[in-house]
Amino acid sequence: MRSLIFQGWLNGVWARTVLAAGLVFLGAIGGVPVGLTDLLPILMLSFAQQALNYWHYRRKGVFLDDLVFFGDLVLLAWVLRLAGGSQSPMVFMVYIWLYSSVVAGNDRGVRRWEVAPYLGAAAVLVVVGYGYPGYVPYLLAHAIGLLVFALNSHGLHLERYIGERDPLTGALNRGAGLGRLSDWLRGSKPFVLAFVDLKNFKAINDTHGHTVGDEVLRSVAERLKGAVRRTDLVVRYGGDEFVVASASPDLLERLMGVFGHPFQTSAGVVEVQGDVGCVRPQEGESLQALLVKSDAAMYRMKYTRNLEMRGENAN
Repeated sequence: MRSLIFQGWLNGVWARTVLAAGLVFLGAIGGVPVGLTDLLPILMLSFAQQALNYWHYRRKGVFLDDLVFFGDLVLLAWVLRLAGGSQSPMVFMVYIWLYSSVVAGNDRGVRRWEVAPYLGAAAVLVVVGYGYPGYVPYLLAHAIGLLVFALNSHGLHLERYIGERDPLTGALNRGAGLGRLSDWLRGSKPFVLAFVDLKNFKAINDTHGHTVGDEVLRSVAERLKGAVRRTDLVVRYGGDEFVVASASPDLLERLMGVFGHPFQTSAGVVEVQGDVGCVRPQEGESLQALLVKSDAAMYRMKYTRNLEMRGENAN
């Protein structure tokens, strides 16, 4: 974990080093009007920002949060103003930053900042070009550029979204879901993992047919997604099994509520029950060990409920 965190921090340091070396070189050959007295404050703030980010998030391994988002915007605008504003050949850096922000957010399943990177990039372009000749054509050109970028990015995100989903239920498929869980574990994100298994699902298929069984699976997935937040994970693990990861401490109660009332299908109302096992990851625990533990917790619940039902029948 520490080596991964250090590597992430080191990547940020290298990026700032490349920026510094590039500006010095361009300034030396007269490519951009940036002097050493202009460059030093920017670099000091840039490296201080990276150090603060590493210090504050060294346990979580998170390097692209709200603070860094706005800090990068400010530094980017400052550099481009000093490098010639709208006339700077380095304006393309806005698009590089935008691409990095959008991709990083998408990789982490983040939706909250989906629009913010575009607004931030537009704000930088508006600021750095102000006061320079040809301001209006400059704004129009970059408005077109941002729009084209946004449309293409949306198409790529849509393709990725579809590729990550189980085609029947719309939940995350097993590969994508386990990948997200691995990211959560590496980032030491606190969460509760639940293993959900439908009871006697085979009987539903045998009695009503597989079409009704598919309807039930879709409805269960929708209810599971409705029981947690958008940023939480609902994964179709396989067959009639689901895995749910959430930071909610009452996840077990939320998921048991999913089976509190019957499901409406084309064959009428169908009663569906589920066994749920919830566990919390321990520090250094592998994903495989966590899944085995949650599966065992689910079977303990199944066994306990079976004993209770036998006791009730005996009475």
